[in-house]
Amino acid sequence: MRHVPWNHFGRKNVGFLFAIHHGAQVIYDTDDDNEINGDRDVLPHLHQSMTSLFLDLLQDERSNDTTSLNPYPFFGASHAWPRGFPLDEVRPSTKGGMLPDVVQAEAKNVAVIQSLADHDPDVDAIYRISSLPLPFNFPPNGDGDILALPSNDLMSPYNAQATLHFHRAFWGLILPITVHGRVSDIWRSFFSQRLFWETGDVLAFAAPWVSQFRNPHNYMADFEAETDLYRKSAALVRYLESTWRCNGTLTLESCLEDIYIDMYNHAILDKGDIDLVRAWIDDLQRVGYKFPARQPNI
Repeated sequence: MRHVPWNHFGRKNVGFLFAIHHGAQVIYDTDDDNEINGDRDVLPHLHQSMTSLFLDLLQDERSNDTTSLNPYPFFGASHAWPRGFPLDEVRPSTKGGMLPDVVQAEAKNVAVIQSLADHDPDVDAIYRISSLPLPFNFPPNGDGDILALPSNDLMSPYNAQATLHFHRAFWGLILPITVHGRVSDIWRSFFSQRLFWETGDVLAFAAPWVSQFRNPHNYMADFEAETDLYRKSAALVRYLESTWRCNGTLTLESCLEDIYIDMYNHAILDKGDIDLVRAWIDDLQRVGYKFPARQPNI
């Protein structure tokens, strides 16, 4: 508690820890301006039958320096991209809403599911200032559509607006507190995804469970707040994918601390987040949370 500032998005960390302490098995991270679409109960459906749509990118559609996946075109919005997506990889998509072939996947390997949002999706301020189409809805794809990113390959930003975190990924819930709230959840998503590669877990996206009716925002203020995303996301993703490594003898919790130290050394975070993540790890262990083991030969 003493590391989390007042009036910051990172106050969510307190709620996450409270839920973990009280035996939560799944945590739904959301915002107050999202409404569940209809009355359907999403979670039991996902537990009973989860099919994954794994990427099968054709070589001529993917350049050699592609490091990120924009999930929006796969769900029918080829004109849009999510907040935090590296701007140098924003380009027209030929996917046109066509999802890859469906294959069965182990539900236990999905650590986080990010639901897209209808009406006012989580796009960045550049998209909003550019007067690109808003509001818009994603075309219906059916209740079971899940797009899972291949492990050890591509990254995609996921947010804190409509996201399911499963028990084995609770360690990755922590939101950095030395950056703006519009940056915090995106940095969390990149750090966590890199560490999912250590445990064999994957990130998945789902067709919208929610509609967002966005609270009033000043677009230029959002633009200023998101400056780190525009300037640093591309380099950060490339570094995490190609350069960053955790010592092979370390536990996952040590890797989590190590990635925060490295992010401080690269001016992505400030020192307060190192203190925060150390306290987070200590508190998780105190309430009995067991970090998953790293997979060998990763």
